[in-house]
Formats: sequence, C-alpha cells, structure tokens
Amino acid sequence: TNVGAPTWPNWADPIQQTWYNRHHLIISSSAPEPISIPLVLDLEAQVIASITGGCAMLRDENGEPLGVPVQISKNWHDPLSPRRWYHFYATPLLPEGGVHDLEFTIAKAKWGSTYAASHAQLSLVGWGTNQQWDESALGCWGESVTYDPDLTLGRAMVDDVRPFLVQSQQQYNWSGNVGGADFLTFRAPNGYRDRIGRARTLYSSPGPNLTDVTYAGITYDGKIEARIRTRLGRTDDMVRVFYDLEYTFHDTVTYDRLAFFQVCADNYSDNDFANLAYGNAQSVIVDIPTAPMGTVGYAGAADRGIPISGDAPWVLLYDNQKQVTLREDVACTGFVIRDYELNSNGVITTTPHINLVHTNNSNHPEVGFELALPYDPASPVVAAGTTLRATVEYLVIPDDKSLYYGSSSDLLAVPSSTFNTAEMMRVLADANQTQVQTSVGTLLRTHPIEIQAEATNPVAAQFSLTGGFGYVPLVFRGLPHHDDWKLEHRSGTTTSWSSIGQEVEGQDYWQARFDPVTASYEMVFNVDNTATTEYRLVRNGPLAAVDTFGVGCPAATPLSLTSNLPTVGSNWDITVLQNHSPSVCVFWFGDQAYDPGIDLSFIGATGCSGYTNASLGAFPNVFTSGVSTFSVSVPPASNLLGYTLTVQASASSTATPAGFVTSNGATAVLGI
Repeated sequence: TNVGAPTWPNWADPIQQTWYNRHHLIISSSAPEPISIPLVLDLEAQVIASITGGCAMLRDENGEPLGVPVQISKNWHDPLSPRRWYHFYATPLLPEGGVHDLEFTIAKAKWGSTYAASHAQLSLVGWGTNQQWDESALGCWGESVTYDPDLTLGRAMVDDVRPFLVQSQQQYNWSGNVGGADFLTFRAPNGYRDRIGRARTLYSSPGPNLTDVTYAGITYDGKIEARIRTRLGRTDDMVRVFYDLEYTFHDTVTYDRLAFFQVCADNYSDNDFANLAYGNAQSVIVDIPTAPMGTVGYAGAADRGIPISGDAPWVLLYDNQKQVTLREDVACTGFVIRDYELNSNGVITTTPHINLVHTNNSNHPEVGFELALPYDPASPVVAAGTTLRATVEYLVIPDDKSLYYGSSSDLLAVPSSTFNTAEMMRVLADANQTQVQTSVGTLLRTHPIEIQAEATNPVAAQFSLTGGFGYVPLVFRGLPHHDDWKLEHRSGTTTSWSSIGQEVEGQDYWQARFDPVTASYEMVFNVDNTATTEYRLVRNGPLAAVDTFGVGCPAATPLSLTSNLPTVGSNWDITVLQNHSPSVCVFWFGDQAYDPGIDLSFIGATGCSGYTNASLGAFPNVFTSGVSTFSVSVPPASNLLGYTLTVQASASSTATPAGFVTSNGATAVLGI
C-alpha cells in the first residue's frame, strides 16, 4: 500500500527524521489457549524510505514495545523486483481468544530524540554475489558496519565500514568506506590457514536502542570454537560497536599466526593509514608512522604479544590517506579493550596483548592491529581447554571536526586540534570508562552496562553512573513484564526525580525483548550522561503522596504532625512536634479518614478531633527534646502501590481534662 512517503526523504529535516511507519494490526483468535501467530510482512519502496536503516518492532495498544523479536531482511540491489524491499518475520504469542490490537512500527532515522541503531540481513541478489550478508546502521542514509559471516566474498567477516554524520560528499548521505576488520585468524607452521566455519546467526534484537546479534561457529578442523556477539548502540556521535568475543580451544594447536580480532583485515584494508598508536586511558604509549613492509605477516617477534597495561587499553589507526570521489580520508578506526581474560590451564591473564600485522590488499600496504595472546617464539602453543573472553569497543572516529555535522555535545566539546591524533583515542577510551554503583539491582557488566533488576520491587533498579561519551546503553534484565516502566534521573543536590524525556511521539525511546530462557523481559535505554548522575527504573504507578488535614489541639499550641513521602522500599518517617512536655506519644493508623474530624469533647478532650478510624493499630513512642518520630519500613512490594492509609498522633498533656491532646490528621498513598 502506498502510504504517501517520498521515495527518498529530506533527512536534513528534523521532522522527517522522526517519521515512523505505524501500521495497525488487528488479529482475531478463537483458540482456547495462548497461540503463536506467524506474521510475514512485505514492504516495498513506496511504504518505507529508510532501506539502509530502519528497525521494526511490535508494540501494544498503548505504544509500548512488546519485546517480540522481528527478523528483518532487505534488498536494495535486485533489478527484477521493486528496487527496494523489506521482509519482516515475527511470531507473537497472543492470549487465548478475542481480538488483539498490535502496532507494527518501523523506526527510521531516529527513535525518539536521537538516531536509531539497526541490524538486518541484507540480500545481495542483484549485486553479483549471493548468500548471507548482514548490515547494521545508525540512522538510515548509509551503512555503518557490514558483516560477511560465511566469507561469501572471501575477504573478511567485517567488510564495509562507514563513519556516521561525517560529510564525504553530501550530508545525510553515504560516507566513505574505511573497512574492514576480522575475527579469528589462524595459520599453522606448515602454512595451513583455518577460519570460522559452520557459522550460525542469532538475531536476538535488531535495535533500535541496542542491536544484539551473535555469530557462532567452529574452525574447519573442529579445534577452535567461536562466539562473536555484536551490539551497536543508538547515539548521535559516532559508530561504536561492542564485540563480545568468546573462543574455546577444543584441542591443542600450534600456530604461526593467531588473532582474535583485527582492524585492517588481510583482504579488506586499503585506506593507507599513515600512523598507528596504542595506549591506555592515562597516556599514549606508542605513536609512530605505520611504515608497512608490503608483505603480509609480522616484521619480527617484537611486534607480537605486546602487553598494554593500565585502564582501557586501546589501539588506533589514523591519518587516513585514501582520497577518492566519495572521500574515505574522513575517519580513523581502532578499538578499546574493555575486558580481557585468557584462561590457560587455570592460569588467568587479564592484561591484553596485541600484535602489529602487515597487510597488502590491492597494492595498498598497511599495518594493522590484532587482539592476541602473550607470545613465546619458543612455544607458540595453545593447550586444549584454553578460553579467551574479551570485550572490545570498535570505534569509527571522524578525523576532521569540520566534517562532523551532528549535535553530540561530547564530540563538539573536543578541540579541533585533537581530531586525527592519538590523543583523540585516549580521550574516548578514558571518557567511556564508565563507573557504576548500584543501590537496587545487581551490576552484571559495564560495557555495555547491564543490571539484573529486582523483579518484585517497584524500583527495579537504582544506580549512579559516572562517565560516558555519546549515548550510553543501559540494559535492564529480569523484568516481569514489558510495560509500565519508566527511567528517571537526578543529579547533584537535586532530591526529586524526573523522566529522561527522550520521547517524540510518546513511548518511543526504549526497546524491549522477551528472554525465553529466563521467561523475563529485558529493556534497553540510552542516556547522554555527563557528570555523575543517579538513575532508577521504576514502575509506572501512583506517586507517593501525603495530604495533611484538620488541626491539632489545643488551639494555642497545637500538636503538629508531618511526614516525608511514603515510598515503597524506604522508610516512612512521621514526626510530631509539641510544646507541652509530654513523655509519651501514640501514633494511630487506620484505613479511613474522618474529615471533618470527630469532636472528642465528649470524652474530655476539649477542642480536639479524631481524624482516623485507627483500625490498623496504635503504636507508642517517646519524645526527645519535644520531637517524636515514628518510622515505618515500607516493603518494596508492587502490590502496595496505591494503598491508602491514615495516621494521627496523640500525646499525654494536662491541657485537656482527658489528659491528652491530638494532632492534625494525614492521608498517605504508598507509591514511588
């Protein structure tokens, strides 16, 4: 159906950047039990104009993402069918019977207030080579990173790589290619080369906040197993991909060459980077010209197994010399090693090691970096049972500030003179070395940040975050349902919480995913964090509230009752002030308020009133220096949200014939 969208929108228009495809689906079911409904949706060029990006999801009738995975396939090459098409596949589980309203939504350039991330299968039919090819993107006017898991083109697992919001020719259009990169590279002493085979792909999430796709396989000889998880985050500064690398050696191997991740791939690298550097968050350790030797391999043992100690070790290739029509000399590439653990026969190594490797692709001699092992030329052996776990943050960095046309406050704050230098990578490594302290929930990892939520607590997670460059992904796991959550923040001396406020059309700045293994939900947000900020994920429930009413007695010096807000999971402190030097205070709790109050003169408490039915009990407390405070520990239970109760205090006093005086009343609502 033609929905009136232009073939190619004006992406420079902020309004068009937040256009979404929104399709209302009505599904009727007479099944007496929950049923999975397979959905296949085909969209052609007249319906969707974001072919190089675009992230699809199913949302409920309130617009909240359901967490149902949608697999995406697309093609912009095929001359025998409409020039551009999308295929979407999903299998939502619907409750028994009835009519079910869903919304099929496609985020295009942005999801909410910043640029969406996407990952999809890209058909190459019509381009010249078939089989699997994946493409991930920020926005929707060009590729960001492409993947060839089966090495269909025979080059590398990471092929085309393009900077984001960098003007090669035109803004909001394709930028120059600064690829590629690669995963496992192995060569035996006899020259035998092995690669990842039998590759399988798990599309856990296509985005739009954080893509989550895993490539898994094993070498042709069955000796090395690999799992490579790739996650691209929604942001406004640059392409930033987190790769979780897991390698298991099922047999002992002797190697001449072994690498687990490589920038400047053997068969995909022709940008003629003039300089290389490596260091950590504190300093630039090495910054030298590349000086390629023109052949493939290592210049010597000194270039192998180089340890990089310190926080946030990093490597960088910069000063791109490739000048073609679609300019490629506009970005540099490198990676930060956020985690590294080598386990060999129980010996743990956590200091990352790198190699400097020489390549020559199409007569473009280069020097690249490999994530590697400690190297002993006398014993280049990896024992059976060895494992390598690492997380690298792969970055595609603008090398000229004047060519960046985005609005990232972090990137724009970097001096122009820092771009296209080793110091730029040090700044990025240091700035994004996030620190997280949780007060509710359990921190699982920091890159990207993952927190195990407290499922029954209305405040499912609460933590402070320091650091971050660009938008920082926040992943919350273990949630009992997909809806009625919101992310709030506060900073500095502020005590009140406020929404992070990234919506454009409401409910349009987070993603959800149902995890069938844990039968729970995962939610992902992205925050533009600056100074130390506190965040919390809370139920969309009633806010805690206290309403005082009535007056205390006697009229001249009344007993006065106040309290803080009765938030679930915290203490509700009720305070009484007096001027009569009493020794005992009694706090009366009930579930019904009397307003106006009941006149207590009939029992001798002249001028006093009762404001609660006191059905929930009376609790004595002492006065200290004229103040009596009674604390109620409110459990962190969702079923208490919205519960209303009343409270009033009385105190011993000679001011009335009855021997006591009373305070004003208060009605409290338990909430967040």
